Amino acid sequence: MFIHARNIAILTVLSLYNCAQGGYVSPSGLSPGDKFRLVFVTSGTIDALSSDINVYDRFVSDSAASAGLSRINGIDVKWSVIGSTASVYAKTRFSITDAKIFRIDGQKVSDNLTALWASNLYLPININEQGNTRNVRVYTGTSNSMLIVSNSVLGAISPPHTIIGFSGASDSFWIEESRWSQQTTKHSIYAISQELTFQTTAVPEPTSAIQAALLFLAFITKSAKRRKSIND
Repeated sequence: MFIHARNIAILTVLSLYNCAQGGYVSPSGLSPGDKFRLVFVTSGTIDALSSDINVYDRFVSDSAASAGLSRINGIDVKWSVIGSTASVYAKTRFSITDAKIFRIDGQKVSDNLTALWASNLYLPININEQGNTRNVRVYTGTSNSMLIVSNSVLGAISPPHTIIGFSGASDSFWIEESRWSQQTTKHSIYAISQELTFQTTAVPEPTSAIQAALLFLAFITKSAKRRKSIND
């Protein structure tokens, strides 16, 4: 009876631990103190009817939170959409630095944001927040040039079309495959994190569910020892 309950508790802890980590793997090839950003393509989909960038930022933030990516190595992580509206342009809303860009599976996408915008990608952004491969069309509202295409951004009114990219592409198609996607159709979107600092050891924080499971494990272990001492 005790062994069965203990095994259930252990399996519960391990399962919750894995779920809490989502698909995040620490970036490879970095040294302590190096700056980097993370990117993923959402597993969920959304239409492109809104012209408010905050709608899409909230969507990617919720996607990240569902996979335990809102806090990494003890740091609260802000997530934003890689997308453009009539008032916010993807290529100018993020500071250009030397921070490398990585997927959440630890693989490098580009050397920095400049290389990303130039479509110099080592790998496509086709890993979702859970760490699974997802090759799909993605709303970006952003052209592969440095020009703003006002009639094809997120929430464009006339005509009601939005630029889409393809998450399986590592050339310019990653951000612009077509300019004529109907906004009512739901597609995935790209998420990008704030700039983060690489740490040598990734120490995940236990969730309340994990803590509860650990307490239960401690309780049944203590109870078993008490029963054994009484029987002895």
